[in-house]
Amino acid sequence: MKILQKLLGSGCYGKCYIASYRGMDVVCKKFMVEKIKNETHGQAKSRAREELIYEARIVKKLGDHPGVPLVFGICSRAVPFCIVIQFHGDRKELKSLTIQRALAEKTISDKATWMDVIRKFAKAIIHVHEVGFLHNDIKSNNVILNTMDKISYNSVIIDFGKSLPMSGLKGPKVLSKEKQEKYRKKFPHIAPEIVSGKRGQSIKSDIYSLGQIVNSIFVKAKLGPVPKVICQTLKDNQEDRPNLEVITAI
Repeated sequence: MKILQKLLGSGCYGKCYIASYRGMDVVCKKFMVEKIKNETHGQAKSRAREELIYEARIVKKLGDHPGVPLVFGICSRAVPFCIVIQFHGDRKELKSLTIQRALAEKTISDKATWMDVIRKFAKAIIHVHEVGFLHNDIKSNNVILNTMDKISYNSVIIDFGKSLPMSGLKGPKVLSKEKQEKYRKKFPHIAPEIVSGKRGQSIKSDIYSLGQIVNSIFVKAKLGPVPKVICQTLKDNQEDRPNLEVITAI
């Protein structure tokens, strides 16, 4: 595999680069080895390797669906640890288009295209849930719009590092009021019941995160009034939020 010097994106996990594998454009997600608190370098290295293997296993279990990545393989024997996945984006310019970027650059102008993106996005999350997982970090830069043709896109959810099986969910967070306020400002896509410590992660918390993105699409792309069903996804009481199937029908 040949890694091209083309950076696609970066985050707390590390960096993503365009690469070429058997003549195909792929993405190489390199995991950063960085010590946390009192970790030794060896411990940090082991943790990064475990995070790599964990995410690869999750994505593999999600199976074949147009709304989730396709994993070609991993490199876990030596640093840099990396996962190789299918490239989604503009193959001529070698760059990916996230919902965040599409809104910032006003790439999509018509409502019909955005509605199609939203429906495919919701269907992708439904698939993740049906397989038995939560994503837990749904935000606008974790959804790539893969160009199907000049007028349509496919929504692909990425970054499953925080995903959990529904059979092994974490309990509620316990944060002070001050930390809750900081957390809410830093991670506005996370459902309020998680930040407040009232509830743990759930299908409804993923729905809240989707609602934040869709609400942002309507406001920033100036698509008109936000549909009632989308407003309901942002309800503080998770029981008042609709199911994703309803969103696929808007």
